Amino acid sequence: MLNSYMCLLEQNEDMLSFEKWQKAVNLITRIFDAPAGFIVQYDSQKSFKVIVASELDETPYEVGGSIAFNKNIFCKQVVISKRNLYVKNAVLDNQWDDNPEVRDDGFKSYLGLPILRPNGSSFGTICVMDFKETDYHTDYIGIFEHLRDVIEDDLVMIDNFSKMREMAMCDPLTQINNRRAFMLLGEQKLKLSSRMKTFAAVLFIDINDFKKLNDKYGHDIGDHVLKTLAVTLQGEFRETDVIGRLGGDEFVALLHINDESDLLKIIVNFTKAYAASLSKNDLPYSSLSIGKVLCTTRYCNLAELITQADQNMYQNKNVD
Repeated sequence: MLNSYMCLLEQNEDMLSFEKWQKAVNLITRIFDAPAGFIVQYDSQKSFKVIVASELDETPYEVGGSIAFNKNIFCKQVVISKRNLYVKNAVLDNQWDDNPEVRDDGFKSYLGLPILRPNGSSFGTICVMDFKETDYHTDYIGIFEHLRDVIEDDLVMIDNFSKMREMAMCDPLTQINNRRAFMLLGEQKLKLSSRMKTFAAVLFIDINDFKKLNDKYGHDIGDHVLKTLAVTLQGEFRETDVIGRLGGDEFVALLHINDESDLLKIIVNFTKAYAASLSKNDLPYSSLSIGKVLCTTRYCNLAELITQADQNMYQNKNVD
């Protein structure tokens, strides 16, 4: 889960969200009315490998197929130049006479964009290919670039995961993100939310009278309550959400929602699950105060959202 990647998983490129990438490739082939779309990875063995292919009957190449770097294919030029490549009709250009995609497979048109890693090196390409000559509008290419940017954001996030492991960004008690990890991941998720024009919300969660609980039952029981809260957060929120422990009995969650009304349902379901977990583990009941805030502008500051959610939490605590 995204919530506990920092602490529990060894990160590598195989953990990318291929489901999201698959949707991007399927979408771009529909937009361009093309028979084939791909994400092709350039690997250290000097070859190109199809890691995502459009789910169409006309698509000739399957996931897992590869071709050597010494072949004169379109993706090779994109990787070398790190620039977009649009070939409207390769048959009219002698440069592609020995390209097996043209010579053997019958493709005429190619539009490919470079996918770069955070350090600027080439990860590979995302492309659409057609058996006929094309003349794509520049606005469509702009949409294509936007989808490519989403994929590069995923690569940035994976790079952040690796850096976070090195910086020990896991809360040792609860095994979820600590403050530092939450802020780094949360900022990335906010950027993605802005780009995808979805709603983002922050929840600030506090255990009521936690000091009294520690004094009455001891710190071991208090620690079990904290861990139970963390496990409930992991179980109730989605893989695309980000959770963390700021310190003490203060927890935060950043989530994407379709509508503000969904937020109340999420809070109700979460608090019920938390109470059930305490009961199941024979732990004393300790109620929660939860503050919430919605990102209502295109660009939101995560630190400010946390402060606003914290203030809302104290207002709710005083009402209770």
